[in-house]
Amino acid sequence: MRRSCRLLAIIAFVAPLNAALANGQPLICFGNEPFWGLDLSDAATGRFSTPDSPEVAYLGAFDPPAHPSKSVWRGRAGAPEGGDLVAVLREGACSDGMSDTSHPFSVEVTLPYGRRLTGCCRLPIDGGHVEPGAWELASGPGFLAIA
Repeated sequence: MRRSCRLLAIIAFVAPLNAALANGQPLICFGNEPFWGLDLSDAATGRFSTPDSPEVAYLGAFDPPAHPSKSVWRGRAGAPEGGDLVAVLREGACSDGMSDTSHPFSVEVTLPYGRRLTGCCRLPIDGGHVEPGAWELASGPGFLAIA
């Protein structure tokens, strides 16, 4: 029973890329070494962040679909220095390299001035993003809570 529930959960998150975008599904993209994140919870705004720099909001949109398993999001920073961010998303299994989790989409992000980052994207579990400080791990397998 447990295995079948896990399989159903995985199937629920593996949706065709352009179908997910057409239905307004938010996406969370991320990468490691260096760590970075791109929150596309709102298709008109991409929020890019790294642990050592402030979040930058990019106003943009997805290009019209040209390929069933590929999509492109383009945005321009509202900050005075401006600059464009382009995210090319592809449907297909993606490993973040730090866990055994397989994510449904891969992404290549090009930042202003040409820096490129690669990573994975997934649909948020709750349909949105988690605000910092809005959750707390109280217990779990291999986790010992110390009061």
